[in-house]
Amino acid sequence: MPPVGVLVTVISLVILASLVGGYVPYTFRLTHTRLQMLLSFVGGTLIGVGVLHMLPHGAHELGSFDLAVTAMLAGLVGMFFLTRIFHVHHHGSVDEHSHDDDAPAGDAAIDCQLHGRPMSWIALAIGLAFHSLLDGVALASIFAVSGHKGVSVLLLGAGALLAIVLHKPFDSLSLISVMIAGGVSRRYTMLANLLFALVCPLGMGLFYLGISISGDNSAAVVGWSLGISAGAFLCIALGDILPEVRFHSHDRLALSICFVAGILMSAGLRMVEPSHQHDPAGQQQHGPAHLEEPAGEDDGDHDHQHP
Repeated sequence: MPPVGVLVTVISLVILASLVGGYVPYTFRLTHTRLQMLLSFVGGTLIGVGVLHMLPHGAHELGSFDLAVTAMLAGLVGMFFLTRIFHVHHHGSVDEHSHDDDAPAGDAAIDCQLHGRPMSWIALAIGLAFHSLLDGVALASIFAVSGHKGVSVLLLGAGALLAIVLHKPFDSLSLISVMIAGGVSRRYTMLANLLFALVCPLGMGLFYLGISISGDNSAAVVGWSLGISAGAFLCIALGDILPEVRFHSHDRLALSICFVAGILMSAGLRMVEPSHQHDPAGQQQHGPAHLEEPAGEDDGDHDHQHP
């Protein structure tokens, strides 16, 4: 577990980000173009963090890239079915959930049928809650990577923290916008926003509880959690966020730039992390197996080759 100061800072940032997203529909109108640009940036960030941060750290903890990739596949498939069952991600303002002037009439009708139902937000809330729990597990697992103390712990988890803090407001925005479109009062939407903001820290707490009772298997728990989280991030970015970004002819370049900027930011954070944390545990401690030879046998080989 990271130092108390780091833990409090991380939890505070996550809660604040979630609360801000829920207040957006009541404070100002987020235009369609700005929303699409933000989503493009967040999509790139999630892909970069999943591939460049979580997957290598998971391989380090598991000591095997094969296991890490298997965990990533499990996370991707699991998140895919989660989004299919609960319709998890519907990023957009309350205006877009009620009517989108830029969308074709058929798309607008389908959107209204989905989000105009009084209780349609319940399935969305359940799905987002599961997703937010996984966010908490991802955040806690990246901080649980061994070998760092103090400020380096915060540096190690900067990529995952950035991805979650940037993505969390859109989850809250989606939930509150659908609730407003369904006729839910402001009092209950704000209560739901507060409860949703606490789900991610709850996921962190559940992860640390699991670590405390896992004993000698804690490294495997961390590694699998990181791999699964990487797969979930990829699924969210490629299956939900980016398909929602409509590449209009007039802003295609701007959206592409925002997407690449998110990946580059993740790559930049990757470069400042300690490099040895991206190697499998066995290689870090002992080096590649084919380079390990007893001194006596090595001398003997040289004697035979060079008489």
